[in-house]
Amino acid sequence: MQLFTSLLFFYFTSCCYAFVPQCKSNARISVAQNFKAVNDDEGVQQVKRTVQSRPQIVTINSAEEYRQFLAEDDRLCLIKFHASWCKTCKHFGMQYERIGKEIGDLEAIDGSSIVKKGEIRLAQIEYGENTELCKSLGVQKVPSIHFYSQGKKIDGFPCGPKRIAYTLERLNHYRNQSPEELAFEAELGMGGAFVDEVLDEVLTDDVTGPSDEKIKKTRRNVST
Repeated sequence: MQLFTSLLFFYFTSCCYAFVPQCKSNARISVAQNFKAVNDDEGVQQVKRTVQSRPQIVTINSAEEYRQFLAEDDRLCLIKFHASWCKTCKHFGMQYERIGKEIGDLEAIDGSSIVKKGEIRLAQIEYGENTELCKSLGVQKVPSIHFYSQGKKIDGFPCGPKRIAYTLERLNHYRNQSPEELAFEAELGMGGAFVDEVLDEVLTDDVTGPSDEKIKKTRRNVST
């Protein structure tokens, strides 16, 4: 009788075990293995960069901050000019943030540190809060974008929805240029600005024409 009872107990426990779902145990092992796989310095850093980072887009609110941003290093820099009330600016802002995620600096969510150094640097200036600064930089429409290399402006234009493709085309063009080529682009940009300045002076002269002194000054500038 005791032997029969023992056999019956063994059969009952075996049957119960056969009906216990095995997926829960496997799930725990899988979770443990996944955790162990990233439970090292490199893995933890990778998780931080993927989950706890965002593109660094520096907000500029003064001429001094503008100069500091450009002087920080010699990488290609982009500055977006936008307005808080502008729907087109918000649409372009999403594209701008995407650029930052792909090739810009990534910072910790709390902004405490850079977790990955990118190929380019990005900043933004809000037009309504910095109207005089924007005007002094030649911004006439928003959104607009300016490109800088080694602290010098190399290009700039309005960048509405129809010009997003053109913006990316120009960005890739400048990314593929050498520092010497970018410096040449900057010189061309400065030359274009000078021509615009001369034209403005000519258009604002009265009917008697520009003075001899102004003509001499223009000639000196052109010759240099």
